[in-house]
Amino acid sequence: MNKALVVDDNADLAANVAELLESIDLEVFLASDGEAALELLERTPVDVAIVDVRLPRGPSGVELVPSLKERCPGIQIIIMTGNATVDSAVAAVRQGIFAYVQKPFDSADLVALVERAIAVTHDRRERERLAQELASSEALHRSLVETIDAAILVLGRDGSIRFSNRFAQELQAVPEATSFLEAFVEEDARGRFARALDELHHLGQASTLESIVRGPRGARILRWTLSSIERNESGPFLAVGVDLTEVRDLQRRTVEAEALAAVGTLTSGLAHEIRNPLNAASLQLELLQRNAKKLDDEALRERLVDRARIVRSELTRLERMLNDFLSLARPSSLRLEPTDLRMLVHEILELQRPLAESMGVELRAEIPRDAASVRVDEARLRQVLINLVTNSLEALRPEGRGHVTIDARVEDEGFVEVRVVDDGPGIPSTEDDAFKPFVTTKEGGTGLGLAIVRTIVQRHGGEVHLRDNSPRGTIARFTIPRAIRPSDAPR
Repeated sequence: MNKALVVDDNADLAANVAELLESIDLEVFLASDGEAALELLERTPVDVAIVDVRLPRGPSGVELVPSLKERCPGIQIIIMTGNATVDSAVAAVRQGIFAYVQKPFDSADLVALVERAIAVTHDRRERERLAQELASSEALHRSLVETIDAAILVLGRDGSIRFSNRFAQELQAVPEATSFLEAFVEEDARGRFARALDELHHLGQASTLESIVRGPRGARILRWTLSSIERNESGPFLAVGVDLTEVRDLQRRTVEAEALAAVGTLTSGLAHEIRNPLNAASLQLELLQRNAKKLDDEALRERLVDRARIVRSELTRLERMLNDFLSLARPSSLRLEPTDLRMLVHEILELQRPLAESMGVELRAEIPRDAASVRVDEARLRQVLINLVTNSLEALRPEGRGHVTIDARVEDEGFVEVRVVDDGPGIPSTEDDAFKPFVTTKEGGTGLGLAIVRTIVQRHGGEVHLRDNSPRGTIARFTIPRAIRPSDAPR
């Protein structure tokens, strides 16, 4: 129910006004002076106040207006007076009153005036409510736009960026008016995106396309949905890009895991059958070499020994390939134990040093104390490091000089980053191709070394990456769990 306040020291008049207002379903409160009116408004807000200019105590009705508005914002005030003057009317209007009524007044006119004042109050409150709802809705939508893990762009008809959210700025920090195609679409795909925007403009046809965005977060795969916000010549268009990088990586890993599982099942059945003829061939080859050495014909003896050596080399390579294949397809369980990374690296470099020195390659190790304690399967980590160092040495072999360095540093979240860095010719293929099984650029290589490295590192909960070491060379980087030393444990 709407509420009204009548402020007048004439009790009979105030009662009559109250009776009129109650006839239009208003709850009416009476006050004989300004102090009583203000005290009442502290407890009960009202929609309209009818105030006499002359009050017995305190401020006049006109002087009371600011205090009434302060106590009850939005109240509509009607001033009543029996001695109207131009000055008093001007003063009342300046205070922001709703109406100025001279006594004696017509009861119907007063009721109509109060009803209009109530309507004005309702309209103002409805506008305030709608404004608050609009502000809340805008804040909610802005929060969603700024916190969602998707790139949201508003584009002009010419493809220029008018707005970009936080996620888009993290992918590619660009100012407004920058071309969307140049900032977020690789060159090979810009033609497809330009045609999609043109169809969107002329036909209103939304499109979904993919692009690779290269920026501060590296190369990311985004699936863009292009649609219209308003269909007119100037746009604007909406471009929403969902990052599929992790999803595609997971899909790739799943496919590879399923393929390796299938291969592992096949390998487990064939391994025994393959090893038997390998062992028999090796044994017969050994007997053949011994018999060849007993021949009197020196030329024939040398030819047989050389050919036997070639066959043995191929048998050894075949056995090594089989072992690698089994290691990749059917990895055994890990035995995670605290391991001294510095000692392990030292042992591996000492093992490889004779070969490196014969090539003129210098081996280095830079393992700080805080990165030396790791929790790994030592045999598997040894295999990872040997494979990576061997790759670096083989990359440096044609030049016969250079450096190979193993360094490490502590990463956040309990991991140690290990790097094998060389200054060879660099990566001859993309990183994804390098880790695929049976992909190799080395003559006689199996293409399983890096695939095994990735499998071992991932089983330790880490990641492995290859990248160019500008201006030349390659950096193989992987992460492994850090062991908690006594000095790190909570006390």
